[in-house]
Amino acid sequence: MEVERKESEIRYVRLVMSKLHGNPDEIKQHPRFVELKNFIGIEDERPSVGTTGPQKMASGLLSVTLKSVAASIGEKPPLTKKLPAATTIGKLKILCETFFKLRSTRPKLFLQEEGSPLPILLDDEMATLIDVGIGNESTVLVDEES
Repeated sequence: MEVERKESEIRYVRLVMSKLHGNPDEIKQHPRFVELKNFIGIEDERPSVGTTGPQKMASGLLSVTLKSVAASIGEKPPLTKKLPAATTIGKLKILCETFFKLRSTRPKLFLQEEGSPLPILLDDEMATLIDVGIGNESTVLVDEES
């Protein structure tokens, strides 16, 4: 129960942080945000001022490790890709089809979080990486529809 609470708090803080970059007034709607952010110890990963162009684009990229657990794919080494935080789960599934050369099956994605006994199913194809709690250095398990 304690692990689930901590994971939920981390996802909440990351979600609010992603919304704050576009709208600083958003913080008024989240009274416990600052307290939770300090308690968890998450630092703001993106610089808030001074970057433009390619530098800004690069700072918005998340390093995500894609690990295949699908039987039809066989043993393949995990791939680490830099993806924009605004990538949707649907787009990530299409990328996984290409990376792992899936032909007949649609991939099923799971977020594997450190300390979590079970991976979390990522089934909302319109949600972005940030929305589902995928941060820098996250691991996504790629399975096949059964």
